Amino acid sequence: MAKKRDEVLLDELDDRERDESALEREPLSVGEALADARAQASDETRDMLPEPKPGDPDYDWSHHYPEGVDLYTHTYPNGTVVSLRRFKDIYSKQWLRSIRNLESDFDIQNAAIDRAACETAQEVIDAVPCPIGEPDQFDALFEAWQKADLDESVTPGE
Repeated sequence: MAKKRDEVLLDELDDRERDESALEREPLSVGEALADARAQASDETRDMLPEPKPGDPDYDWSHHYPEGVDLYTHTYPNGTVVSLRRFKDIYSKQWLRSIRNLESDFDIQNAAIDRAACETAQEVIDAVPCPIGEPDQFDALFEAWQKADLDESVTPGE
């Protein structure tokens, strides 16, 4: 009898630890929750769920770009996901020449993002919230996108 009671207490302790662990995690965004639901659902149930839309974690961006193009995928803190061409793939000397008269860092960064992102990705980027007092999400996107392609064999100025 005591052994059975001990097993029940251990099960309750495991449940409590699992529940406390769940409470410590960040809540999922609607898009993340739907992506999880679509991934775990049976075929029948999956057919009842809405199709992924641009910005959802499980949205397929590949049909917005030419076949075989490598994409960089960025996840914003709110769970929104966007994919654009790799940083290393957008540059050419002719393009650098065409942006040489841009005056601010933002103008150059924006021109680079616009060159890399399809129209749908640009719409998703434009729709990302920008609350006052929080980190600038455009800067975060640009920095992460640029760093994803750092190649030690290329030095600034090349």
